[in-house]
Amino acid sequence: MEILLSHEADVNTMSDSQLSPLHAACAMKSREAIELHIKHGADVHQFSGKGLTCLVHAVKRADLCFLLIENGASVSVKDKYPGQYGGGNTVLHYAIQEGNRDPVELLITQGADVDIQNNSGDNAFHAAVFRGCSDVLDVI
Repeated sequence: MEILLSHEADVNTMSDSQLSPLHAACAMKSREAIELHIKHGADVHQFSGKGLTCLVHAVKRADLCFLLIENGASVSVKDKYPGQYGGGNTVLHYAIQEGNRDPVELLITQGADVDIQNNSGDNAFHAAVFRGCSDVLDVI
């Protein structure tokens, strides 16, 4: 990977599966690959072919979310994927759906708005209740 990037490979090119290399690194939870792609100019705001941000792909790990946020990823942008609970979800909606308290807490401390509603009218509280994620309710 380092060799390709050092020869100016396009770090934002989409694969056949409609993921950029940064999306793939986030989905694989590879901190080293994420750091490498960011170092070479990967766009942390780019949507995948399914309309998801890199931050959504990293949502299971708070440390990776923080790394992306540190490098400019927005905690408030809505997805463009109509199939997931009606679409218009923020990364906070996805973190709540995972039921992992640490990313939820991190996103809120980094400015995620708990009142943003998705296309179905659900905010963070609704998402937590509907998914039965009682362990994140007190954070919201």
